[in-house]
Amino acid sequence: MRAITGEGRAIETLTRLFEIGHSPTSALAVLKNDLQAEYGEKYIYASADRAICPDLQFCYWYRKFKTYLEKLYSRRESWALSFREDAPTRGNNTNNYVEAAMRVLKDKILQRTKTFNLPQLFDLLTS
Repeated sequence: MRAITGEGRAIETLTRLFEIGHSPTSALAVLKNDLQAEYGEKYIYASADRAICPDLQFCYWYRKFKTYLEKLYSRRESWALSFREDAPTRGNNTNNYVEAAMRVLKDKILQRTKTFNLPQLFDLLTS
């Protein structure tokens, strides 16, 4: 098994805790408990590093984003081009479902935050 450090381990732990029914608040409490046991006296430094110990806002945002992507993926037959090969699109390979999904992503998930390049977008999605 590969060693997961920093943000990857925090996200993996949060995902596992959400799957077994934890709320963002209780998942963060469990994560902090685990970190305290692991880091001991150096816990204060680990908890200050958001890559190791995300804040509550990130936990809520991550759960909301993960749920949104799971719902979107479960309905992929209605929007994915690979599932619409036999649909008479007449060269127009878009639909209102895709447009609406992007609007929800921009308005609700990203809260219409302006990013001007790929590094800014990546930073917004991961921090």
